[in-house]
Amino acid sequence: DKELAVMAMVLLITGQDTTTYELGNIAYTLLTRPGLLKTLQTEPERLPRTIEELLRYIPFRKGVGIPRVATEDVELGGVTIRAGDIVHVSYLTANRDSAKFDRPDELDPDRPSIPHMTFGWGSHHCLGAPLATMELEVAFATLLARFPGLRLDAEPE
Repeated sequence: DKELAVMAMVLLITGQDTTTYELGNIAYTLLTRPGLLKTLQTEPERLPRTIEELLRYIPFRKGVGIPRVATEDVELGGVTIRAGDIVHVSYLTANRDSAKFDRPDELDPDRPSIPHMTFGWGSHHCLGAPLATMELEVAFATLLARFPGLRLDAEPE
């Protein structure tokens, strides 16, 4: 029971953290791109894919991610990482990797594939990723439908 309670708490807190950061960031990004905002208002079916691209494009982590410990020696990019070394995976950099993404510094909701690392990868993929993504989709579908004239009150800096 204790383990289940801790797992539920972790999902709630970490999912809330992600959604909180991204609500403001995504809203600002959409409001500073009127063409994209209008597209989503007239074609709401494009919202899920656009949310995925926004999650790739906008970093939400405060740092480089959770530290990992190498379990064996490995060479990566010409650097030897020894067993026991602590490694930080930079999700921020991975989502802007030009070897993975064409024009990585551009926001492109029509990108052919958006396998971003925002929620980690493989066995370290965030268990709450589907919940966070759904919360963002519901929030922005509602926001766009309810406030079609939404705009910034001042020019972006």
